[in-house]
Amino acid sequence: MRQLDAATGGNAAPLLAAERENQRLRRQVEEMETFLNDYGLKWVGTSSGGGGDAPPPPIDTDRDVLLPWTEGAATVPQLDLDLLIARIHDLNTIILEERGGGVVRSGRRARLSRPDTVALSIYADGLSLGGEGSCLRRYDAVDTQAFIRDVLDGFFPSELRRRYPDGFLTEVQDR
Repeated sequence: MRQLDAATGGNAAPLLAAERENQRLRRQVEEMETFLNDYGLKWVGTSSGGGGDAPPPPIDTDRDVLLPWTEGAATVPQLDLDLLIARIHDLNTIILEERGGGVVRSGRRARLSRPDTVALSIYADGLSLGGEGSCLRRYDAVDTQAFIRDVLDGFFPSELRRRYPDGFLTEVQDR
């Protein structure tokens, strides 16, 4: 401590305060990385690795989505596709248990009904909803991130609630 006081001209308090703040921030980053990992995501940070003069990440307050920042362009944390597919399977199970294979009666007639099905194609650089001919939605798009976040959180995607108010089955195609 005496050497520190001598090196700082007798006032080591600001240096010690900075060190404590540094340790607090390191713990916070660790907690945030653990949180992302719980959802199958991994923070990839900036290419410079040092934080430097990069501006803060953009915030879309209407969608409550934080986009990681990499030298002027939004990037996407690495996505655990196995976890995404597992969550989709869980949502499909919920629909099948609640609505699957029901009998619909119409007067004297009856027929088996099956919940609506939505095709989801997964690509290396994005996904598409609706099967052949549908648009590729890049992973760095805000609406795609919201879609993925909803599924990883165990919810049906909010963008499809109006079209499928009772939920839907998702047929995953890994391309």
